Amino acid sequence: IQDRFDEGAISRTDLLMISTRHKEAELQYIKARQKHTLALQQLNILMGSEPNAPIDSIAEIDIPTTPIIPLGLDDVLPRRAEYASTSVNIARSEAQRHAALSRYNPQVSMFLATGWDTGIAYMGQDVPHTPVVGVNVSIPIFRWGARFKTNRQQKAYIGIQKLQQSYVTDNILEELSAATTKLTETEQQVRTARENMTLAEENLDLVTFSYNEGKASMADVLSAQLSWTQAHTNLIDAYLAEKMAVAEYRKVISE
Repeated sequence: IQDRFDEGAISRTDLLMISTRHKEAELQYIKARQKHTLALQQLNILMGSEPNAPIDSIAEIDIPTTPIIPLGLDDVLPRRAEYASTSVNIARSEAQRHAALSRYNPQVSMFLATGWDTGIAYMGQDVPHTPVVGVNVSIPIFRWGARFKTNRQQKAYIGIQKLQQSYVTDNILEELSAATTKLTETEQQVRTARENMTLAEENLDLVTFSYNEGKASMADVLSAQLSWTQAHTNLIDAYLAEKMAVAEYRKVISE
């Protein structure tokens, strides 16, 4: 543009418009570079490294992510720690209930005792050997009321834990549904942003060609450039939203 202005092919208005646009681009670049530097420093701090340590292993934003195969609720539940914890608590409570009820079950015990009768002097005779065998049977007939109350109390506690497990299952289902929906929506956003980017590139090429031929003004060129920049920004935002959705989905399924 400066060369064409020096040759007298365009007016100073076009030069001022493109110069203003150039300064705006430099300002945007400074802001983007600042955000990028702060993001790298935060990443290094999270990884326990020096804030200004170089990082060269970050994937580009436009690299496609690995296709995600959605999992069902039955596949996700065993992966979640909170659901596994409720299952363990229920199993432990069931064991405690059986242990508490075992005190009221009929019990049979057998014993064997042996010895020598030395309470009487046998005057040189052999001391007789006296073994004793016994069986003890205990039937708590008069404690069936206590057994019933204990059983009901333990079942009520187990029921509370099952309700807690149902609450955890509902929360996991809600998170899984939201993550799956967001994953589908972001894929559609990326597809639409790509199509919009293609249209913006074609429009910029046509307007630039028309301007070079003298059939379009600098305002048309700047408008096409702004449209292309906005389309590119929307595409980057769509890529970012897709990667965040993938990360959130993997977190939900505990991958």
